[in-house]
Amino acid sequence: MPITQVIHRMTVEVEPLPVDPAPDPAPDPAPDSAPDSALDPAPDTALPALRFPVVCPVCAADSLATMTTEDIAAALQDATAIALRSPCHAVSWLADPDERAQIADYLAVFTAHHRRHPVPDVQSRGP
Repeated sequence: MPITQVIHRMTVEVEPLPVDPAPDPAPDPAPDSAPDSALDPAPDTALPALRFPVVCPVCAADSLATMTTEDIAAALQDATAIALRSPCHAVSWLADPDERAQIADYLAVFTAHHRRHPVPDVQSRGP
């Protein structure tokens, strides 16, 4: 169930996404390197997802896109493409510089808020 919060007149919806189980660690890691398990999330945890508005390039309809905060941060940091999709026309496109800036703003607001007010773990919530 998504958690909706209004932060500085921006609506941010947080929805945990399941994480693929961590791969089996390599046997006998080098003594000077960190074990893989220290870097990989636990299999039963979920990454926070960020929902942000997108506008269909065909009909200009607004909808919400969902990506993990980890994927967004990596794409912004590495200057790699961010693929967006509009459900109304099943069309995909790469975010232009203005869309990337808007996504970066949403991520910054989410990150700042999340640091001050962590989202409860999904497994700790009742039914």
